Amino acid sequence: MAAHPRSQRSRQPDGEPARPSRYATASVVVGLLVLLAGPVLLAATTLPHLIPTFGPAPLTAWPGRGSELSADGHSAYLYYSVLLLPAGGFCLAYLGARHRLRRWIAGGCVVLFGVQTVSLAAAVLWIAGTGLPANAIVDTTADESTWIVTSPFPLLVCLAAAAIMFVLARRTDFDAKSAEYFSQGDTVVRVRPLPLWLHALWTLVALAFLASVIYLPALAQWRIDNLAPVAPEGAAQPWPLSTSGDFAVARATYAVFLGIIAGAVASSLLKKALYRSPLGDAIQWRVDNRTANRWRGINSVTHYPIALAGGTLTACLLFLVPSRPPAFGVHQPDTTALAIFASISAALVLLGIFFVASAWKSGDDPLHDSPLQQGGYEDLYGAFATPARRKLPTRSKKRR
Repeated sequence: MAAHPRSQRSRQPDGEPARPSRYATASVVVGLLVLLAGPVLLAATTLPHLIPTFGPAPLTAWPGRGSELSADGHSAYLYYSVLLLPAGGFCLAYLGARHRLRRWIAGGCVVLFGVQTVSLAAAVLWIAGTGLPANAIVDTTADESTWIVTSPFPLLVCLAAAAIMFVLARRTDFDAKSAEYFSQGDTVVRVRPLPLWLHALWTLVALAFLASVIYLPALAQWRIDNLAPVAPEGAAQPWPLSTSGDFAVARATYAVFLGIIAGAVASSLLKKALYRSPLGDAIQWRVDNRTANRWRGINSVTHYPIALAGGTLTACLLFLVPSRPPAFGVHQPDTTALAIFASISAALVLLGIFFVASAWKSGDDPLHDSPLQQGGYEDLYGAFATPARRKLPTRSKKRR
């Protein structure tokens, strides 16, 4: 099967790397300082309200802390520490650094943002498991509980941005194409895909995290039922003291989001397995300009259907494993809701398989070519539109 002309062009590292400005060193230093300010501010905002809830022994908590809340905290500090400081610091440091340092910055931020995301999500679950509302973690009013529960998500977005740039530097020729990308806003990079077994391992890791969050209430309820009578009244109690309220909301929110991530990883694995199989070679044909341009726009959302199916399937599991024990000892799941979510999941999976099996129609190699385009909040249409400069010459529809 002959290589596509654009695939051949993307293999040629003839692009000049982007060169930092004369203020690059200052930008990197300021960016790193801003990055480090994020976890410091996050710890200063949450730990004073979190530490008093810890009991003297592991996984024990003090009950009755709700009466001590003053609701005079500032959630704006949490907003700075989970979005403005990490995002701003990463952009300043990354854009000002040279290629080798960029890779180190992106890799370090993956670790830093990952630790912050997991720690903040665990802190929200802990504080809600003590029977307090989620807003107790920053001591604000109850109206901000929803924002507090979802506060790890901005950090997750920053983590995704750092991970994408790290992977681009490690497994593509992005460094050689960076000048083209930053000046024109788009380019096509040549990708060196992960081995199939390693990709499958990442899928299993994502599913393991998902299962741990889904079945967390079952383990928590076992502790409540079996360990609570051991502690005398007024003493520290086995955590969690409650699995209702914001604990149930946080658990469901995090589980659905993890389900979406697991679905996206599984969709990517499906694409890789398909196009590395003999079937992948058999389904690919030559495409004309009109078909290629249409499918280039669709390719940006190829993994969305199965990713969303991961979220809807997670919702089904949440109905089967509720956060609170049944009132009369027998759990009766909502069969109507299960049927609706299962039907939606099946339709999304079928749509996702169709998208994955049609990825070759864009004219790019499904495994080794990755079109990149900068997004702009001031121009959403331009951010998602196919760049006009990427055109294919007219070809006959002969098989490759």
